[in-house]
Amino acid sequence: MFGKMLPPLNDVVFWMLASEEYKDDFLVPFLLCALRIPEEEYDHIEFCDPRTPIEKIDEKRGIVDVLLHTRSGIIIHIEVQLKLYSWMCERVVFYHAKNLSGQLLRGDDYKEIRKTVTILIVGFDLKKDELGYFCRYLYCNPETGVIFTDISEIITLDLTKMPTSDDNTLIWPWTKYFTSKKEEEFDMLVQNHPAMQKPVAALKTLSSDTTVRLLAEERERWHRDIVSMSNEERAIGRSEMSAEIARTMINDGEADEKINRYTGLTFLEIKSLRARNGV
Repeated sequence: MFGKMLPPLNDVVFWMLASEEYKDDFLVPFLLCALRIPEEEYDHIEFCDPRTPIEKIDEKRGIVDVLLHTRSGIIIHIEVQLKLYSWMCERVVFYHAKNLSGQLLRGDDYKEIRKTVTILIVGFDLKKDELGYFCRYLYCNPETGVIFTDISEIITLDLTKMPTSDDNTLIWPWTKYFTSKKEEEFDMLVQNHPAMQKPVAALKTLSSDTTVRLLAEERERWHRDIVSMSNEERAIGRSEMSAEIARTMINDGEADEKINRYTGLTFLEIKSLRARNGV
C-alpha cells in the first residue's frame, strides 16, 4: 500500500513520531519552529494521554491528537485532520477552551492558569479567506490589533496553501516533510535543510519497522471502511484489528509489553492469543 517511506501524517506514524521515544528527534524540533516558546520549556515534557495508536484516534472523524505539558505547565495540543470536516474551527475552539478552563478546580487562583496552545495541521482549505498557510490566532482588538492576552493561542498549518518553493521560514521545511512521499524527496530535504536530518531519520526508522507498517496500513484500510460502519461494527472491527496485529507481532517474536503498547490488548488477552497460536 505504501512506498518505502511511510507518510508522516498517517494516524499511527504521527502518533509514534510525537511520542516520548522520538521526542528529541521529531517533537521538540517541530515545536521549536512552530511556537514562540523558550527552548528550556521542552527540557521536560509530560504526555497526558497514554492510549495506544489504535485507541487514540477519533474514529468518527479520523482525527489524531497529542496532548502534552511543558516544564512550566504550558499545555500544547496537536491535532491532525487531513480530510474535509465542515465544523473543524468550532471543534478546535471547543476543545481548546476545555484545555484552558480545565486547569482550575473550585477555589484555585486564576494566576495558576498556564498558557494553552493548539496546533492544527490540516490537509484541506480551513479558512478560504485566509491567504497564509501558517497562521497564529490570539485574543485581540480587530480595530487596533492590540493583544488582549496571549494565554490562549491557536496555530494552524494548512498544507494546501504551502508555497511550492522554500520561503525561508522555519516552518516551510516541516510542511515539505509532512507532504513528501518518496525517499528521494526526504533526502533532498535533509540536503537543503540539515536541521531536518533527525526527523527524517526517525521516519526512516519507523518505515523499516514491520509492526509499524502493519499498523499504518491497517489504519488506512480502517479509514476507507469506517464511514459505512455502525458504532457497534466499529467497536468489533477495532477489536478484530487489534487481535490481528497482536497475532502478527506474536509470530514475529515481539514481547508482550510491546504488543500491549501498540494494540491496547490486556496481558491476559495476549496470553490467550499466544495459547491459541501455540506460542
